[in-house]
Amino acid sequence: MRTYPIKGAHGELVHALGVRVVSGEIEPMEILNVDQIGLEFGVSRTVVREALKVLAGKGLVESVKKLGTYATTESAWNWLDPDVIRWTFENSPNYSLLDDLGEVRSILEPIATKLAASRRTEEDISDLGDAILEMAQAAREESLDPELFTRSDLAFHSAIYKSTKNQFLLSFSIVMQTGLLIRDQLVHTSANVRTDAVKKHRQVFEAIVAREPEVAEARMRELLVDAAADASSAKKSKSQLPKRKKQ
Repeated sequence: MRTYPIKGAHGELVHALGVRVVSGEIEPMEILNVDQIGLEFGVSRTVVREALKVLAGKGLVESVKKLGTYATTESAWNWLDPDVIRWTFENSPNYSLLDDLGEVRSILEPIATKLAASRRTEEDISDLGDAILEMAQAAREESLDPELFTRSDLAFHSAIYKSTKNQFLLSFSIVMQTGLLIRDQLVHTSANVRTDAVKKHRQVFEAIVAREPEVAEARMRELLVDAAADASSAKKSKSQLPKRKKQ
């Protein structure tokens, strides 16, 4: 998953400022004071400027001569950047963004699965099969390994995009990995949900193995309908939790 590394003063600053911008702590059009940031984080002006360049590449800030660098509005953010997605969920779940992700998946993933069924190689089948086995293992009540389930789910969907042999779809899968990782952490919280997910993924896998493009596409659409329902249930459950009293 291609995300900006949180290592060293530079990486930590990029992460901290990125989270502040997407969370609204740094408001749109707010000017960022280079000297003030440097003092707060104990870094040089050069480190601050380099961090702002990274954020500018993600569309989170913009620089204007004689004015300085300011935070941009959401419409300018690069929503295909994994970091932007990840930072959006840093402080709290963004279910609206998950809904957007679900819509994009419903457009692209069934077609990607259809292509995969026509173009897959034996190596692709092996990768998909390994992911299914890991998903099944993680879903067993005696093991219940959420992290393994999430990793194998990501591996399965990534393998589908890889099987299309389409470079644009393959690049898009990198964005999907970030979104799916966050979604799985919020949705796959029970053994029943995971077990049903394994069944639906296996049906997709079997259609791809059998080189049945139309069936594979239909099975993926069914899987995504269930995924949307799971996300909706998670959102509803979250909204029903009692609000914490202010101290």
